[in-house]
Amino acid sequence: MSDQPSLDFGGKRFDDGQGAAAFGRGVAGLVVVQQIQDRPTEGQNLTPPIRIISATRVTR
Repeated sequence: MSDQPSLDFGGKRFDDGQGAAAFGRGVAGLVVVQQIQDRPTEGQNLTPPIRIISATRVTR
């Protein structure tokens, strides 16, 4: 994994400059995460973009 400064406080990805929350844990699918991370990029953008079809929140 690499640094993603646009997600940090003061980064340009979010209009308010507050950055992204970085907490949680992977419970499954880390192979898929690694495959996405290995995709080609232009700057900090994946090329071509990855389309998210669905997401599920799991609580315990």
